[in-house]
Amino acid sequence: AHPVIQRVHDDEKNDFKNILVPFSDGRKTLQVGADIEQSVLTEGKSVLDTLEKAVVLAIIDQHWKEHLRDMDDLRSNVQHARFEQKDPLLIYKFESYELFQKLVQKVNAQVASFLMKCTIPTGASAQQVRQTPRPSSTPRVHEQKAGVANTAEQGVAARAAATQGGMAGRMPGRPGAI
Repeated sequence: AHPVIQRVHDDEKNDFKNILVPFSDGRKTLQVGADIEQSVLTEGKSVLDTLEKAVVLAIIDQHWKEHLRDMDDLRSNVQHARFEQKDPLLIYKFESYELFQKLVQKVNAQVASFLMKCTIPTGASAQQVRQTPRPSSTPRVHEQKAGVANTAEQGVAARAAATQGGMAGRMPGRPGAI
């Protein structure tokens, strides 16, 4: 990236102050904005500093949103602990601490992974990144906590089983009584 930044800096027609440098780990691409003047003075080291900051912020932002959804699910699931004669506040404290520890571990692992694998995509590798399928942005289905029964899903499964059993004796094409 430094030769390109140097060329942009030396070109007298350009009056740019910042430049976007793409970095990719093969799955994700991140555009990092860098000050051209600072990058030339530090021979590209400021771009790496900016990259580290941008990666950390992007990954923390992504995982923090997931963590908040998990905490909201935990809050609603912990209310069922009253029926088990347990203190919901205590369970919430322990479970939330475990969720936070998992958050920190995931963030650390992904930051280290991206920083170790990232490169500046060239023509061939940039096309590979574009061709890789991106994960859909549909919301994740959260698991129920242990000890909390999901009665709605059980009801749907029971109705489906009853419907399957009731349809076994029917002849195709003829209406039958259930």
